[in-house]
Amino acid sequence: MANGDRHIIEIPAAAGDGDEFIIVDVTSNGPGRLDVALLGSEGQFPYFKQIQQRKLKELRTTRKGSDEQWEAALSHLLLNEAIQAEYVSALKGVQIVYQADGDNLKLIVRQEVATTKLKHNMGEMILLRDEEKEIDPLDWARVAARGTAAAKDQLVSLQTQLSTQQSTIDKLHAQLEDLVKAKEENDNAMLQKFTQLLNEKKLKIRDQQRLLAGAKVDPKAAVTVEVTREDSKSKSKSRKPEPSRASKRKANEKAPVVESESDGEFEQMQVDEKEVKAEQEREEDMPEAATPDRSEDETEDEEGDVGGASTPTQPSKSVELATRTASTPEQTPALPPPRRELPFGKAKTRGQKVAPPPVEDEDDDTEDDEL
Repeated sequence: MANGDRHIIEIPAAAGDGDEFIIVDVTSNGPGRLDVALLGSEGQFPYFKQIQQRKLKELRTTRKGSDEQWEAALSHLLLNEAIQAEYVSALKGVQIVYQADGDNLKLIVRQEVATTKLKHNMGEMILLRDEEKEIDPLDWARVAARGTAAAKDQLVSLQTQLSTQQSTIDKLHAQLEDLVKAKEENDNAMLQKFTQLLNEKKLKIRDQQRLLAGAKVDPKAAVTVEVTREDSKSKSKSRKPEPSRASKRKANEKAPVVESESDGEFEQMQVDEKEVKAEQEREEDMPEAATPDRSEDETEDEEGDVGGASTPTQPSKSVELATRTASTPEQTPALPPPRRELPFGKAKTRGQKVAPPPVEDEDDDTEDDEL
């Protein structure tokens, strides 16, 4: 409320039926919105009270509610302002009444509970009788008339806004109804098309069934087809899934790798001492045949065979020598050829000890040759 603004309010009696009332002139008298001066009269004497916004707490008679609610209630009752939306439910049923308090008038702000019809006072203000104050009824009537005109203008503006919003709402409702109708028509059209398509499919199926019923089928061919289907089903059931590539790779990765203990040399097989001695005795009894000179290619081939997977053992060599001696005529060389030692094949296991090859006596060989 601006400084100097005025408006007239009517306050009914607390115990009356509405016929008794007083008129109060509310005039702004300070920077605060509720810094106002109250000048009232019941028709005979003037009554005056000045209110300051910073002292509104002193006017409260109950602790129910907050200070903001109390301020909103006074603004609504004294200044004819609308209650804020957040306080509408809390201030429902609030009103202001008066009652005589000796020579003075007491203004009571109270709230009536609609369910129980109980009333409790929120605050009080006492208007003191002051005969020095002058009351001008014509001036009060003029202020009331201006207030009524302003209220009418505000009412007309609100009604115009309401009518505009209502027309907008009506248009939106009409558009919504058109959309609903269009949706229903579209759904019906789609349903009809679907029904027509379904009927056509059913008709085609019936025609195919009639053709199949009238067709002649060779019973032997039907039996053959049925047997073929059963065989394919049994094969598919008995078929085992092949292992995946991942499992093969894992198996290859887990395969043991045999590493040689030394670079450039072959591992030798472990030979039993008894077999070595028996071999020496057989070689002593058997005459040694002359070994012809062989070329380097044959030597390389023998070395390649030795590095292979299969290597002949010592007993097989003695058999070959005996066969060559029997098949070829006896030749007495001038000098015996040098002894060639052939390496044995790799051992299947690592870390085995290898016995040295048997050493033959040169004198025995010479005697055998002479014989």
